[in-house]
Order: sequence, then structure tokens, then C-alpha cells
Amino acid sequence: RLSQKLAAEADQFGDLRFVAAREAIPNVGKASEKSAAWWLSAPRRSSAEFFCKTDDDSLIHNAHLAASLRAAAAAAGGRPGSGELIERLLASLERAQAAAAG
Repeated sequence: RLSQKLAAEADQFGDLRFVAAREAIPNVGKASEKSAAWWLSAPRRSSAEFFCKTDDDSLIHNAHLAASLRAAAAAAGGRPGSGELIERLLASLERAQAAAAG
């Protein structure tokens, strides 16, 4: 069964998180109870400074994300704290890429 295979992968790699929530709720639009449950539970599951959520039909293109963050840092100009936050995001992304590369 698919759910058993997913649970086995989560146990082995720790790369999946399951939340007790509904996928589709009438009159809510694209947001779902499942997404809200994930965001609310993320800080309790990890001490990470930043979180990123994807779904089974999406992925994060790290090079594009890094380029967008660099552009945002340049656009932030001298606004207090803006560039620092973006630099921390970039450093976090680079650490994640290095960890994924082995």
C-alpha cells in the first residue's frame, strides 16, 4: 500500500511529515487545513530558523530561489535588517544544498 510505503520512507529518511488535517475544505480556496496544520506544527518539530513547504506536485529550484533572494537583497538597499535576513536565508539554503549533496 502507498501509505505504508510513505510511512516507511518517513521512518527511514525523516523527509516526510504527516499532519492530521483535511486536504480540501469547501469555500476555502487554494489554502487548506493541511497546509495550515503543517505551518503551525513546523516550529514544534524543528529548531530550524527557516521552513519551506512543498507538496507532491511541486519542487523548489534552489538556483532560482537563491537568485531571487540575491535580487531581493539588492532591492532591499539600506533598509534596516532586510539584507541581513536575506543573507541568513541564503546561508541556510547553501547549507541545505551542501547537506543534500552529501
